[in-house]
Amino acid sequence: MSAPVRIALVGLGWWGQKISAVLKAAPDDVTIVRAVEPNSEIASAFSAAHNVPVSADLETALADPAVEAVLLVTPHKLHAEQIAAAAAATGVKRFAYVSAATFRLMERLFPDSWGAYFEGKRHAEAAVREHFGD
Repeated sequence: MSAPVRIALVGLGWWGQKISAVLKAAPDDVTIVRAVEPNSEIASAFSAAHNVPVSADLETALADPAVEAVLLVTPHKLHAEQIAAAAAATGVKRFAYVSAATFRLMERLFPDSWGAYFEGKRHAEAAVREHFGD
């Protein structure tokens, strides 16, 4: 069996906490290795409870070599900027999943980021195939 996919959970509000609980039930498949939360009280509580480093900004998570994938659990209005940041990070082999409707918006807002986005997508698909098989 291959190692679990190592993710950064971005957003620790109500929905982020629910997603975290679900992910903790599948430790052989997914491991939260970093989280992102601008609210310092929530960040400190999550870090203490889960023994996971929490940064206030996405850039720190993207620079962490342990992060293989990014899971955005943030308000929709933040997604375009966050996806562009993940796609633009140099040498990143990770992927942020978003809906097709957001893809069209991203293509219009950040046309130069699509090559990096699809490179990250290819790496993510390969990691999923390696972990779960075809």
